[in-house]
This record gives sequence, C-alpha cells and structure tokens, in this order.
Amino acid sequence: MSAYQLDVQVTGDEELERKLRAMGNRAIMAQPAMEEILDVFRSSERALWSRGRSWVPNAPRTVQTKGRNSPLRWTGRLERSLTEEGNPDQIAEATNDSARLGSKLWYAHFAVGTDHQPKREVVKLRVEDRARVSEIVRRWVLEGHEAGMMVL
Repeated sequence: MSAYQLDVQVTGDEELERKLRAMGNRAIMAQPAMEEILDVFRSSERALWSRGRSWVPNAPRTVQTKGRNSPLRWTGRLERSLTEEGNPDQIAEATNDSARLGSKLWYAHFAVGTDHQPKREVVKLRVEDRARVSEIVRRWVLEGHEAGMMVL
C-alpha cells in the first residue's frame, strides 16, 4: 500500500507577527495621525471660511447693528481661532484616539444655537477632507512613519 505525505512549512510567520503587532500598536497609539488630522481640520476650515459659509442669515436687527449680514464674522477672530495653527484662541488637542478642534472664544458657543439664534455648524469637514482623514488613519495603521506619515 502506498502512502502520500504532504509537508507544509510556514516561513515568514515571525515577520508577519511583528508587522501585525506593529499595526495593532499604531492603532491604539495614533497621536501622530491625530496631529495630522488637526491640520486637515484647519485646512478644511480655511477653505470653508474663504468661500463663505452657507449659514442661516442673521436676523434683521443683527444686520442693522453690524451693518452687514455675515453670521459669526465680525472681526475675523473666530475664523482665525479655527484656521491658524498655534492661535491662542484655538482648542487643538490630539490624543491617541481623537483629534479635537474648537475655539476658546466666549461667543463661539452661540454657533450651537439658542432660543433666539439658529444653529450654525462651525467646525466642519468637507467631503474631500473626510476622505483625507480616512487615508491618514489607513496609512498610519498600515505603515506608520515608514510611509512618509506626517507629510501632507
């Protein structure tokens, strides 16, 4: 009686394990990617402010007081707080699992709306910037700094 024998030898399993561990570590230690995502948020804000925000217009009384209809834009300070890296009025926090951009200005909270004011979405990502954020996370988890991370 004849017998067949099949031997399977796995090579490279240690290399694969090393790469998978590195990917797992980057997935839970993603602060460098989050820093880059903050830059995308600022860039998106610059683009949105420069083309004009499509917010609900100011009330007639507000237009009369300001002399123009430009919601949340009087001095440009709010815009600068959301678009300029290092601006003292900016909230910019990157942790291992989140990126947070906002404004410290006392009047920024009016954007969320009140009984007398409509809600206006201040920090917003454009569609194309959402894709950039996804790509940043993908590159970071799969390749990390070796893939040229942190270069926009």
